[in-house]
Amino acid sequence: MSVDTYKMMRQSSAAFPSGIFQGALQSAAAHRAGRSRLALLAGCHTGLGAALGFSVVTNVMALAVPLYSIQVYDRVMASGSVETLVYLTLITIAALVFLGTLEIVRGRILQRIGVWLEQRLSMECLRRTLTMPPGTDSYGTQALRDVTQLRQTIGSPVVTALLDVARAHLDFQSSP
Repeated sequence: MSVDTYKMMRQSSAAFPSGIFQGALQSAAAHRAGRSRLALLAGCHTGLGAALGFSVVTNVMALAVPLYSIQVYDRVMASGSVETLVYLTLITIAALVFLGTLEIVRGRILQRIGVWLEQRLSMECLRRTLTMPPGTDSYGTQALRDVTQLRQTIGSPVVTALLDVARAHLDFQSSP
């Protein structure tokens, strides 16, 4: 809730002791805050889409080792062909290098999204902290710490694990 909205609510409750319009003002303030949150998320939707796309490709590339094992037992062991084994090994190594590169790029994309959100949110938190009257609670400084924690969480493996949930479903489904 913005400072101006809070002031309006205090004035309206003073003008109307019964607080008739207080619920309407709170609803309007919540609606404005919801729109600003949606605008904030819309600003980083391209990066989130890219991270999700990298997750899909990463999940497909994670199948390289099981496919390699299947092909070795199915083709190489049956035919005894060393040439097939070498080519399968080179293809699998290339897939794993590509997988590692995608993981790094996805992590950097998420870190940049976290920094972008921190820059946008910390300015608002700082503005609200500086406009608070002296002697009030330290919610403003806690909000700044929360924004930093949000940035750290978005850039952490927690978000990549959430993006990889689809692959975990496939892993559980394919196990005997």
